Amino acid sequence: MAFSPDVRILASSSWDGTLQLWDTAAHGPIGHPFTPPPSERSDHSEIFMAMSFSPDGEILATGSADNTVRLWDVTSHKQSGTPLAELIDDVCMLAFSRDGKILATADKSGTIQLWEMATRKPIGILFVRHDASVISVAFSQDGETLAAGDRHGAVQLWRL
Repeated sequence: MAFSPDVRILASSSWDGTLQLWDTAAHGPIGHPFTPPPSERSDHSEIFMAMSFSPDGEILATGSADNTVRLWDVTSHKQSGTPLAELIDDVCMLAFSRDGKILATADKSGTIQLWEMATRKPIGILFVRHDASVISVAFSQDGETLAAGDRHGAVQLWRL
């Protein structure tokens, strides 16, 4: 699950492949569930393992067991462009930089990849540990540091 930056929307997913937005004040669904275009349905439409809103709340990023990250337009509930290039393993964590210019993706192999949102191209790969899934990833408020934690309790910091 993920809250929008203004906390008015909650995004949730379930094992049946449903990705739904909820109005937190009205306690009800907002529109129809999100689904990838028919030509791109895969494991991503079955299990959403990670999600994060952009700082402006306009984009919802989702990561899945098919090793992809998809970007969704929150207003239209439609996929925004094509998925980001395939990652190494199941996507388990996502985080936007405070200015929304960079998306960090983390996968079960322990790899963290940075993506430039303007071009949707990778701009760097960071490795945590090859024997540990990344279970948390966060940008500092000033956007200059990225932190990642793995399932063994180790935390690493990178100056960007």
